Amino acid sequence: MKKIRNIALPYLPTLGEFIHWLEEQDPSLLIPLEAEVHSDRGDYEQVAIPPGSSKAGDLRSYLQGRLGDTMYGWKGGDFTISAWCHVFVAHFGDMGPRLGILDNEVVTVGDGWDVR
Repeated sequence: MKKIRNIALPYLPTLGEFIHWLEEQDPSLLIPLEAEVHSDRGDYEQVAIPPGSSKAGDLRSYLQGRLGDTMYGWKGGDFTISAWCHVFVAHFGDMGPRLGILDNEVVTVGDGWDVR
């Protein structure tokens, strides 16, 4: 079996950590996510952000403003958007991969990774 060395693994930020990462970026940097957040269909207590395009400063402001708000689960229930939520990348009603940061870039993590 071949030995694999020096594999860079993505960092899987919570929503609060992702907001902090956005604060450190140039506000005009384009991020491949929409400035929108909703309950993840796979785990209603966690948040999902749809793929798209937003400036880092706009996305940060939007997400910061949503902390403490109530979101509604796909099949019901009220859940608080908190800094401790895990972040997934998915359109409303879909399940998607976890959001990750790798080499200071936004990436998605899935397909065989046990990330929940």
